[in-house]
Amino acid sequence: MSQITYYRNDTVGIKITLRDKATLLPIDLTNKTLTFTVDPSETPDDNANNLMQLTGVVQGTPSDGVVVFTPAGTDSDFTPGNYYYDIQMENTSDGLERQTVVKDLFVHKQDITK
Repeated sequence: MSQITYYRNDTVGIKITLRDKATLLPIDLTNKTLTFTVDPSETPDDNANNLMQLTGVVQGTPSDGVVVFTPAGTDSDFTPGNYYYDIQMENTSDGLERQTVVKDLFVHKQDITK
């Protein structure tokens, strides 16, 4: 995965194809809940400073690994700067399996049009 650049107050979905790190094949998202979180710290101790947290919606066939995270309203209304994001995948069929599948830089920019 790579860094994401996103503009303040935008509400367009962040579309990502999740891939297995070893095989590069799409991750099957059947029975998975995906959470996208942005934080100022690369290694936060807790969620107290999370700037944005979104639940993903799988697009198309789950085995294609495509998920969209869509901010609503003011979700992305925070100070522009460089932050960190991760995507956590949880198995909803047993609730026991949880894995961070992506972690990288989130560049938050100021838009011009208000």
